[in-house]
Amino acid sequence: MNREGILKLSLLGVLLATPLPARAQENAPSAADLKAQNELLRRERELLEVRVRILTDQVEQLRTALANSQNQARSIEEQHRKVLGELPRLRPIQQVDGKLNEIASRTESERKTPERLPGTVTAVGNEGRLLQTSLGTDAGLKVGQVLEVFRTGSGNQKPLYLGTLTLVRVDAQASLGQFKSVVGQNERARVGDEVAKDLTGK
Repeated sequence: MNREGILKLSLLGVLLATPLPARAQENAPSAADLKAQNELLRRERELLEVRVRILTDQVEQLRTALANSQNQARSIEEQHRKVLGELPRLRPIQQVDGKLNEIASRTESERKTPERLPGTVTAVGNEGRLLQTSLGTDAGLKVGQVLEVFRTGSGNQKPLYLGTLTLVRVDAQASLGQFKSVVGQNERARVGDEVAKDLTGK
């Protein structure tokens, strides 16, 4: 080995034997510090995972609520369309109510005159969907004709418009028809209710 090589080995030995500066040793984290930092990071990660799960659940709940709201909106729109479809079939309520009040205010003798005598419901079948009346061909009725069904009321009861009756069979003094109630009204026709050709006089 030449002189230069011997000098390099000597310098390396000196460097290895020289201790680190005191400040560098003081700044180096201990094993306990590293363990504590690691534990702190682990807990923070667990908290973040819990928050992510909570937010995920909240998002899912919002999606479910949105889907339910959309279904309800579609249902309401469908009901609205059905009601609009029924409107052309319905008579003006004020006009019908006025006619009912007029019928209810007649005296007994007036109501018995042949030209003003309304028919009555004499039987109810098929859960209120079929009605039999006391009017027939003698009163000028025919199959396919539509009658008005109403209740004049008595005492404190107000007159009530119930719906229409489309005749499917007509005899001399009786007729049978399919009853269709007023939209949104749960009141069914019953025996004793009255029927007439036209309440509005048209």
